[in-house]
Order: sequence, then structure tokens, then C-alpha cells
Amino acid sequence: MTAEDVEELVEDGGRLDADEGEQAEAPSPEAAEAPSAESVDGLAAEAEGELTSEAEDDSAETEGELSEAEDASSEDAGARTPADPEPEPEKRPRRKLVIALVVVAVLVVLGCAFGIYGYATGSLAPAGAAAKYGTFDYLDESDVTEYVMTYKTQMGYGSASDDSWAAFLASYNLTPDRLRMSAVNELLSVKAIEKRAAELGITVTDAEVDATVEAFKDAYAFDDDTIFENTLAAYGQTLEGFRETERQALLKEKLLQADLTVSDPTEDEIRDTVKTYAAYYESYDKENTADISQVPDGHTIKHSYCFSIKLEGGEPSLADSEKVDSYKKAFQEGDMTVEAFVSLVSEYCDVDEVKDAGGDMGWGADLAEYSETYANILEKTEVGGLSPSFSDDGAECFIWVDRAYVVPYDEAALDSLDLTAMPEGLYNYFSDYALYINRSNLSSSYVADLVAKFDIILYPMPSDVPYNVDMSAYYVSESTDGQEG
Repeated sequence: MTAEDVEELVEDGGRLDADEGEQAEAPSPEAAEAPSAESVDGLAAEAEGELTSEAEDDSAETEGELSEAEDASSEDAGARTPADPEPEPEKRPRRKLVIALVVVAVLVVLGCAFGIYGYATGSLAPAGAAAKYGTFDYLDESDVTEYVMTYKTQMGYGSASDDSWAAFLASYNLTPDRLRMSAVNELLSVKAIEKRAAELGITVTDAEVDATVEAFKDAYAFDDDTIFENTLAAYGQTLEGFRETERQALLKEKLLQADLTVSDPTEDEIRDTVKTYAAYYESYDKENTADISQVPDGHTIKHSYCFSIKLEGGEPSLADSEKVDSYKKAFQEGDMTVEAFVSLVSEYCDVDEVKDAGGDMGWGADLAEYSETYANILEKTEVGGLSPSFSDDGAECFIWVDRAYVVPYDEAALDSLDLTAMPEGLYNYFSDYALYINRSNLSSSYVADLVAKFDIILYPMPSDVPYNVDMSAYYVSESTDGQEG
């Protein structure tokens, strides 16, 4: 099996061979299921009063806090409808903050038999083996089953009926066997990364994992370990599993830093990211503007400054609002320059994060980098104007939008756009994103190369795995145990 075979297997996920047609891309835990920051907050609150530590808790309360993919399901776990692969846009396009609350780091549903791409198949599996990837190395069927069952729970089907689970799989042209093969591929990628890291002497310490977990808990205000673990359980996860996910991510990152060289993006690559950005917002504007003639010529990105003071009583009050309004009035009646705003922040702001930045909140190219409240206020504040005072994250604030930049939608305008004339912060944003894309592509190829070094033999799926269901109602060519016919 060549590296190209493996890379095609990964990158061509979700595509069937010619006589089977094309399938819709099934939601993965990373792209369609992982909870947003808002859903984590909701689950944490619910965990405090009601959640249990059962890994397959599919209660109506839990379902209400899951991601869009699960929201598309019915409230009855035994009669769920397939998740919509293309949910309606939110009121404002926001990139969801994806977090790793699953053992399943990345599950790309492939929809193709591995043999098509060069994986050898074996008819007689050693006891408990799903695949062989070396002279004496075997992938345990139990690990594959745990992986798939976690995904099943993540998608809201942990305790759903067989008919419901089968309908979900069929809606994406999937079968239990295809799902299993995806899990095998991902687990082999983990094995390949661990093997290469061992060759280079790269390790991850418990202290490093501890630091990552604590940073995650701090970011989402999990002050209580029980609430944190209950929230994990609501997503079919355990603390041990979460720690292992973080360990694998850290090991992969260390390996990529040591063994992979990524070149800076070219101007054409940066321009391509600007075009992709423009295309996204143009599509959003067209879908959400009643009169198509009113669609703007481009997407306006605002640069803002923020002034804030801590709430004296811990809760918003009229006194706090009036105090901030007095500072805002002083600024408004003065020069209204950057220097004046920085001076105001330096002298009166007592929120360290804001004060250290001189109040500079940067360019709002990605509103998800701000709090929900800040993003909403920023969108409503005109260029050159000041926002009303508002409470956010324990502080009373106001925003000043000092300038803006418009990314054009017109293709010719994008082709002739002078990137060097773009504000530095925005140029860096698009450059960093282009670098991220390059690194992701190289990373996929790199891991494919590692997996290709294994001499892999894939064994048939046992008929008694718990995620197996009868798919004969959906596929004439499928056997009743759900395996490929």
C-alpha cells in the first residue's frame, strides 16, 4: 500500500465507487458534533444539578444542549431522524469553537472498502484482532468497538433503537462495516504516530497532559471536578479518555514540529484564503438578505478598542454603567484619537487583559474570537462611533470602532487586491490561516506516509459487535448483519 493510497483514502472520505453513487458527508465528532462554548456552558450548569456519570445518557435534557447535528434529531432517542449535514446559517455567521470532548479525535467517514485502496484483507482473524499492522502487531477489535460506540453516543444514538441507528447510517450511505473501517484507519494513524515518535525519542509527560486539561477547564470555567466529569459523561467520555485524547494531540503536535517543515504561504495562497473568506460572507449575505439588490459589495471588518472596569458588586449595576458612561463622555468630548483612548485605558481600566493590550481588541475578522456579547455590540457599532455601555464577563465596558476594512466580493477586485496595502493585523490573519491550511495538508500527507509503512491486513467485522444492525432494508447488496455484500 502506497502513501498515495492512504492519502486518497483519507482525503476522499465519504465517496463511494462509481456504481454506488455519491453519499452525503456524515457528521464527524470534530466537524458536526463537537459542542460549542455555549453548549459546554449549558451542560456544565445542567451537570451541577442533574447529570449522571452514565456514558450513554440520552435524556431529553442532555439532547437539548448538543450541537447542531444532534439538534436535527427528534427528542425521542428511539425515533431520531438523521442529522442535517447542511444546517441553516445562524443569525450571524460564527465559527464554532470546537473542543475535544471525545476519545474519537477525528473520525472521517470514508464509505469505501479499504481493499479498494490497497488494504489486504484476511479471512481468519486471530482472536480479538481487527487488523494486523506489523509482524506481531494487532489492532484490538475491542478498541475499534469502543471508538465506534463513542461516536454513536456522540451523535445522540447511544441508546437509540436499531431501526433508528440503521436509518441514520443509511441517510449517509453508510453501514456498520464502513464505520468500523473508518475507525480502524484512524486508530492505525495513532499507532503510526506513536511508532515514529518513539523512534525520535519524543514523549509526552503526565505533567504536560495535566497542564492541558487544567487550561481547558480554566477556559470553560470548570471549577468543580464533578461538574467537569459529568459534562464529559454527557458526551460519552471519561476523564481518562479525555486525557488520552489530549496526550495523543500533544504527541502529534510535538512530532509534527520535529519532523515536518512548513514553508511560509505564497502571496497567491494568501489571496486564496481572502477569496474563500469573501465567498463565505457573500453566500451568507445573499441567503440572509430579502432584497438581493441590497446585498453589499463586500464584507466589512471592524477594528475596535475597548474600555472596561470591573463590576464593583460582581453584578451589573447602574453605578457601574454611569461610571463607564462618564469615561466615555470624557473621551467623546476630547480628541477621540488612538493616543487618547490608550491613555484613558492606561489610567482608569482595571481589567488586566484589556489594560495590557492598551484596549486594542484587534480586527474582528473572526467574531468567534470575542465573547458573544462583545461580538454583538461590535456589529451594531458604526465606524467612528462609540457603543452604549454594556456588561461582559464581570466588567462594564464600551467599544470604540476606530476604522474598518472592506473585503470585496467581486472576483476581479479580489484578483487585483493589493495585499501589501491591507492593514497589518488583517494581513497577518489571512497569512496565518493560509499557513494553517498548508500545515494541515502536509500533516495529512505526513501521517499517510507513516501509515503506508505498515503491512496492513484488515479482518472482517464480527457480526456481534454492538453497533451492527440489519441494513437489508436499505441496501440490496448488504447482508443482514450489516457487512458489505
